[in-house]
Amino acid sequence: MPKRVFVDKQVPTAYKALSAVAAEVRAAAADAGLDRAFMELINVRVSQMNRCVFCLDLHSRLAIESGVTTQRLAILPAWRDTELFDAKEKAALRLAEAVTAVGGEHLDDAAPHRVAEDVERVRAELVGVGPTGRPSHTGVAGSLLNSASETKENLK
Repeated sequence: MPKRVFVDKQVPTAYKALSAVAAEVRAAAADAGLDRAFMELINVRVSQMNRCVFCLDLHSRLAIESGVTTQRLAILPAWRDTELFDAKEKAALRLAEAVTAVGGEHLDDAAPHRVAEDVERVRAELVGVGPTGRPSHTGVAGSLLNSASETKENLK
């Protein structure tokens, strides 16, 4: 098994910078009216996709502490197939997955079409969701939001 790099130990300044970004995202989410449980649900899903053990442990605990049930956490990978998640949560999960799944590749051209309706419905609430994946995807989230709005206009 490859040896893990612990950023907080190896490059403490980078870790502090990432922590500052996370704090800013939490503050922006709170300002936008998104509660901690909602944000932690998204964080858990992104952590599942990234297969980050540290992040899963941290965000699962924070999700439970903020009121997310263990049932919703257990069902989270299958969020599309259940009514346990409302429209706002599903829209945020769809966007978070689209941004997180980049993996060094470009988003496929259909991604904006898939999220356009959801983004329009809950656009103001989704502004703080983008950076929950990796900080480098912040620009991708913004582009996806803009593309979704443009796509919706072009589809009319």
